[in-house]
Amino acid sequence: VEAGSYLGDAFGKLESGDALRKSQESSSSTEVANATASAVSRKPVYKPPRPEIYNGKADARQFHKFMMQMKEYLNGYGIEQEACATAISNFLSGQAYAFFTNHVSRNPQAWGLREFFVGLFNFCFPADYRMQMRDKLDQCTQRGRTVREFTHELNELFLVVGVMTEQERVDKLWYGLEGSIQESLWQQLLNPATSTWDEVADRAEILEIAARAGARARQRSGRGDRS
Repeated sequence: VEAGSYLGDAFGKLESGDALRKSQESSSSTEVANATASAVSRKPVYKPPRPEIYNGKADARQFHKFMMQMKEYLNGYGIEQEACATAISNFLSGQAYAFFTNHVSRNPQAWGLREFFVGLFNFCFPADYRMQMRDKLDQCTQRGRTVREFTHELNELFLVVGVMTEQERVDKLWYGLEGSIQESLWQQLLNPATSTWDEVADRAEILEIAARAGARARQRSGRGDRS
């Protein structure tokens, strides 16, 4: 996984087994000292909802969501590091559970969160997944969709593929837009080499709205002429 992608960032925020054990040892040493004070002023504790079952589908957004839900669940219920892998397995099915059975079940206590989720990702996703997403990004164009739908897909692909410069992002947006919108952007003195992503995306949406408004006006005018 590319370090600059959102999955890479998420993996980086997970603790390894050693780091998590040290953190829990440190926190447990203060629990006795804080027990009396917390008993005096006890407040309701938020318990996160159960994560959705992950079946091993090679979908980066679904995997990222499961990983974040699982991390919140484990932290919210104070599940110790040695029990994390087994707890996660309760929310796995299909290919994902096969990973637990084949690689983790013999010694689940040894798996930290980072090792577990990186291993799960490598087991469920094809080795060339990032290359596949890069190819999808290269071929991605507006294709009759709204500007907002197009920019949404681009942003998701950018997050999966990883580090891209602002200029690369703007170029991909500009040259993926419908030809009529590109023409209007040039006419309004925007330029893919100097305009920002927000400038291009915002102006493209305005042009799209204007085109729809013009089409509706012409349609109403045509009905009036026939009557």
